[in-house]
Amino acid sequence: MSGFDNDVCYFNNISIGQTQPVSAQMILDGQLLIGDTAGNPQISTITAGAGIVVVNGAGSITISATAMTMAWLDLGVPGALALSTGYFITGAGAYTLPVGVANGDTVEIVDEVGGGVIVTAPGAQIIQIQNVASSAGGTATSTLKGDALRLKFRLADVTWYQCPGAGGNWNLA
Repeated sequence: MSGFDNDVCYFNNISIGQTQPVSAQMILDGQLLIGDTAGNPQISTITAGAGIVVVNGAGSITISATAMTMAWLDLGVPGALALSTGYFITGAGAYTLPVGVANGDTVEIVDEVGGGVIVTAPGAQIIQIQNVASSAGGTATSTLKGDALRLKFRLADVTWYQCPGAGGNWNLA
């Protein structure tokens, strides 16, 4: 059977494993026929994940990245840090980097105390600032107010790398 009958479209000559013809309802804007291992293809759309936008149009699907913003918090009590968060640290002590991290995850820290902020890598994780690395489960300790770290995680070597960011010697008027 071919053609249209009660808003159902039948596709001839499409088969899965040469054994079963495929029929489908009318496909809407941005929908695709997606196969599965059970031999029952489904009409569906692409699903957006974190930081991704999917826009379905007539005969098109547009996929783009969204701008991700980082929340910034004042934190004065030592403890665990969260991913994709920046902290103005207002209390000396040990602050632990997150576990369960993925490639490119970020944490930012700014010392507002004036020294004594200790950033701790959990488990086998390492902190690397320029060409100097801590031991596994090691620490990085601030010495002055304004010391800052922008740390990005690399899964392949379980290392938090200091990335370029704001520095010192700013003249303000």
